[in-house]
Amino acid sequence: MAAALAQHRDELAWLLVREQGKPLSRARGEADLAAHFVRTIAEQAPAALAGRPLALGEGQSAQIEWEPLGVTAAIAPWNAPLALGFVKIATALAAGNSVVIKPSPNTPLATSRAIEVVTPRLPPGVLERVIGGAEVGAALVAHPLVRKVSFTGSTATGKRILQATAPQLKRLTLELGGNDAALVLDDVDPAQVAAPIAAAAFGNSGQFCAAVKRVYVARAIYAAFVAALVAAARSLTAGPGLDPDSDLGPVQNATQFARLRELWSSVAAHGGRALCGGPRSGPGFFFDPAVVVDVAEGCPLVDEEQFGPVVPVMPVDSTAEAIARANATPYGLGASVWSGDGELARSVAAQLQAGTTWINQHGRFDAAVPMPMIKESGLGIDYAEFGLREQTQLHAIVTPRSGA
Repeated sequence: MAAALAQHRDELAWLLVREQGKPLSRARGEADLAAHFVRTIAEQAPAALAGRPLALGEGQSAQIEWEPLGVTAAIAPWNAPLALGFVKIATALAAGNSVVIKPSPNTPLATSRAIEVVTPRLPPGVLERVIGGAEVGAALVAHPLVRKVSFTGSTATGKRILQATAPQLKRLTLELGGNDAALVLDDVDPAQVAAPIAAAAFGNSGQFCAAVKRVYVARAIYAAFVAALVAAARSLTAGPGLDPDSDLGPVQNATQFARLRELWSSVAAHGGRALCGGPRSGPGFFFDPAVVVDVAEGCPLVDEEQFGPVVPVMPVDSTAEAIARANATPYGLGASVWSGDGELARSVAAQLQAGTTWINQHGRFDAAVPMPMIKESGLGIDYAEFGLREQTQLHAIVTPRSGA
């Protein structure tokens, strides 16, 4: 499968640009990432899912087996349909399940073509896809033959899936919304950390579950950091995905663009200021990268997931304050700590309520590293051996040592 994805990379990337909007270079990167995820999962599966014995006392022994569940329903989002769709497909298949995938109705084309190019490598019927909106997703989730649902999307939809599957006690992996905080401590060079934080906040036009969505900065370096972040934001050009000069594409759909405009209007209402960027009035759903200051908790832009290229930056007077404010959210997907002191950074990271915390980077996922979801950011674990095992049923077989 990974080889087939790599072979068709340019075709898939072109389709991805046309339906999702991201620049061609980033679309190629997503196609490459999909192949990498598939290959990594294939390499990890044999060891992760190998049965193993447990020695017991009193003449007993046990064998632990991870057995397939049956049919997995995989529901992928529109922000990274190839990468996030195929990590679900590969994890389920490697665990021995069959898969029915439903891409977002906003981005069905690249995923559908990718399925066409990989299915000749698979037994007939093992991988199928359905296209449609919420009603199709609801029917798929409720189907009695589906034993596992793997969903990436909004927290609201994830809660509906949880309710719909409760009567049948289906297994769930839910990767939901995030409101990731970046904590910038006073021992860093603001000019050095502003560029990678800008990339993590504005990449894919901010349409990334684990994008930087709030920044808390030590007051001593706050002004210098804000100036550097504004400069980094202004250096990025939003434009058509097939234009080689575009760093960012448009917001993917009208609903999300309207949501961003609503959050944007809340900034002034709460006394905030935009130092750069904002929605354009011309054709297309373009939103120039924006840096917002003079806001705090209580402003919807700070409290809610914006899922777009706008980030609030707030000063703090202590590391303890930064930790407390970062944790004061119902979300818990990711966070990052930026510091020149590795020991201090790890100490701060350990106090953050996040499934993944990065140090001096943000949003770098790998299929070899588990991705846990906590609080209202979801249920379960994706990636690595933990994600593979979540696609299985653990079976303990206990026998007398003699075998009798």
